[in-house]
Amino acid sequence: MLNRLAVLTLSCALLLAACTGPQGPVGPDGTNGANGAKGDKGDAGTPGTPGATGPKGDPGTPGATGPKGDPGTVGTPGTPGAPGTPGTPGTPGDKGDPGTANVLYSKWLALSTANSASSFWDEADSTCRQIFEFNVDLKAYLNQALILSYLKEAFSSSIQALPFYTPSVSGAVNVSDKRIQLVFRNYPVTTNAGCNGVFASRKLSEIRYVIVPGGVPIGPQSLGSGSRQQSLSYREIQQRFGLKD
Repeated sequence: MLNRLAVLTLSCALLLAACTGPQGPVGPDGTNGANGAKGDKGDAGTPGTPGATGPKGDPGTPGATGPKGDPGTVGTPGTPGAPGTPGTPGTPGDKGDPGTANVLYSKWLALSTANSASSFWDEADSTCRQIFEFNVDLKAYLNQALILSYLKEAFSSSIQALPFYTPSVSGAVNVSDKRIQLVFRNYPVTTNAGCNGVFASRKLSEIRYVIVPGGVPIGPQSLGSGSRQQSLSYREIQQRFGLKD
């Protein structure tokens, strides 16, 4: 039985060999096989060239200020020097002029600034009278000082003491504890309009009063002579007491 099977197989094989045709096309690739085991670590490679130096970094934040140091020890005071030799006394100076600390004087007061002013025309004797009053507290000086008054005329450099009298005009001054009153008379003035013109012109004049306490020398003699008091010019008073214009 086995021999017959072997003969049959062989026959078939010979028959297939005798009937072999040309080679067929290559079949598709088969599926990749599984990865093999990891190989051993290779030798280290040659070191690469170093890279270029990087840019400089930003400066760091300054540290906190340290504590203040202790003050140093105060040095020992030096020895005081010896006193110097006193200098030679200087030569005494000349005797000074008498002082004027107690002499008072006003600034120049424009008659236009008087506290009250008025004028009157007297037709009977053709006289124009003008009255100006300044409120000044002179109570403390009335019985203890000489009060002098001076008039500076408008449009003129002359200064004259009050009272004064001329053929065409006179000026008087009345002093009380609260005021200084000036009274002027111009004549002849023949109309009321003319009197108004004289009054307007008079307002441009100025007065100044000077208070000289009793006992203060004003010249060769002290304040005791009425005639001497009346004759004191403004320049005499100005030079004697240093009045400033």
